[in-house]
This record gives sequence, structure tokens and C-alpha cells, in this order.
Amino acid sequence: MSRVFVIAREFLGAECLAAVLASSLGVRIAGVAAISGMESREKELTGDVLFVLELCSLEGMGVAKQLKAAGPTRKILAYGVPAELEHLVDWASIGVCGRVVQGAGLAELARAVEQAVGTRLGDAESPCCPDASAADLTGREFEILGLIAQGRSNADIAETLHLQCSTVKNHVHRILVKLEAKGRTQAAAWYRQQPSFLSRSFELG
Repeated sequence: MSRVFVIAREFLGAECLAAVLASSLGVRIAGVAAISGMESREKELTGDVLFVLELCSLEGMGVAKQLKAAGPTRKILAYGVPAELEHLVDWASIGVCGRVVQGAGLAELARAVEQAVGTRLGDAESPCCPDASAADLTGREFEILGLIAQGRSNADIAETLHLQCSTVKNHVHRILVKLEAKGRTQAAAWYRQQPSFLSRSFELG
């Protein structure tokens, strides 16, 4: 199925929803971002991606239009849509292929994702390494994997951690080998299923 890129008002909200989609429904996550940070991520977003966008404000509508302008064939699923906007917006004009209103649950969101990508959830790739202890990642490798799960490129990771790009590439190679992962997407999905990620994502303090 398509990978999913989650965009929310707050970065923590995007991480939490991505964690739920990955761990509970087997969705392949391409990345996460806050609405305010989408402009800097635009060039990274390539391939077959469904954008799941929290669309509850004019700012969210602006992001939808921006995404569609950059890629006319892109699919955008809006969630958290206020009832008062449901009949006031020409959804097709801003590139939205599906909507989930405020107050809807995970089941409704899952059905909307299935309809948008034309694939039943649960048909994603099987997980790679089963648990963190079996993976035996170092602290640095787990840190880099967390950035991969955010959709960061090797160059971006190198800049963030003040490393050489070649060093990051070596770390990424070792991560994929240890996880027996087919690629970055599968490794990122494994990361989001780990208890350490889930507890951090839902931590309020």
C-alpha cells in the first residue's frame, strides 16, 4: 500500500497518530511533521505517499493547497474536520480525496485510509526484527533510526547530529543489517512499534 505522511497542528500529535497507525493498523509511515514545518520538508516528499492532514483551520487548508500544487496527483486525506466546515468548503478544489470529521474514531480513519489507497490495512510488509533486545542497536543507531522515522535524509541527519554524511550512511547500513530490514521505510515502521517510541510519543511532560 501507499506510505502515509502524517501532518498535524503539533509535531507531537503527528507522532502520536503515526505511532497508532503503524502499531495498530500496520500502516507504513513515510514521515511526520507539524503544519508549520511542512515548507522545509516539501522537497523530501517523493513517491507514492498519502498525506493524512489535520485540517481544522485555514492554515491546514493552505498546506493542502501547497501539497496539491507541488504534485497534482497527490492524495490528501483530511482528518479532524470541524462540522461547520463540512458543507462550506469545496474539498475537491484543494485536493482532498477523503475526510474524517472531528470526533471520529480510529475505525473511521482506518476506513478512510483504505478507501484513499485502495488497499485493506493489515496487508503491509511483515515486521523485521521482533524486539529491541534482539536488534541490539547502539544508542547512536537508535537515535539515527528515530530521525529516519521522521523522514529525515542522511544529509539532514548528519547536520542535526554534527556528523559526516559518510558516517551517517555507515550507521544506516548497520541499522538495516541488524534489523534485517528491506529499507528505511521498514526500519522506521519497526522503530514506531517499540515501547520506547510509544511512551515518548504520548508523554505530556
